[in-house]
Amino acid sequence: KRAERLVGLPLLPLQDRSFAVLSHVTNIQGDTLRSKNIIYLVDESEAKLFQQLPHILLNLSISQPVRSLLTSLTHKKATNLLTLSPEDAVNLIRELIPESWRRKQAVAWDSTSHNEGDMRNTDAKDGDSQELRSSSISARWVRAVFKYFAGREA
Repeated sequence: KRAERLVGLPLLPLQDRSFAVLSHVTNIQGDTLRSKNIIYLVDESEAKLFQQLPHILLNLSISQPVRSLLTSLTHKKATNLLTLSPEDAVNLIRELIPESWRRKQAVAWDSTSHNEGDMRNTDAKDGDSQELRSSSISARWVRAVFKYFAGREA
């Protein structure tokens, strides 16, 4: 109950070094929580996988006592702070993938990227078109996505 007194205050440190407001969930649909300002409590591998979304990931450097307190809030499912579920991960991946990719049967992947969390082709050549630059993904990132889900299946 003490933690719920924090609702309305911008005290959630995010990966992008800003602070988010802890708020009550705005809408409940079945078992799915919906809020405009969902913040995810993640582990290191999830933070790395979704590093393009630092504005919705709780900062990893918070102390263990604070993390435990915030984790207890996620179990109540009454606030915008949630533990990342596999379903949430799928939705975040959908957000990360450009709209143009969703209409294609296949997209190019980049075997040269060394950053597992980097989904974009950062090694595109100067002469490459913007479409080509934005239509390839890192093979390491794709492997990390499958590794994430394989670890959640066990």
